[in-house]
Amino acid sequence: MSNSVQRRLTIASQFWTDQTLNRPGAIHVAQLTDLHWHTIKAIDHQRLQRQHG
Repeated sequence: MSNSVQRRLTIASQFWTDQTLNRPGAIHVAQLTDLHWHTIKAIDHQRLQRQHG
């Protein structure tokens, strides 16, 4: 897989996670995505920084 495809998948995954975090809890997102809790927490932190500076 090329780097650009991997990058798009990463951006798409992060966007989906950002949107999903607004609904169920972060633990539920981790279970749905099979991502590590720390990854979800980092994405959530970035989202909160964008929303609240």
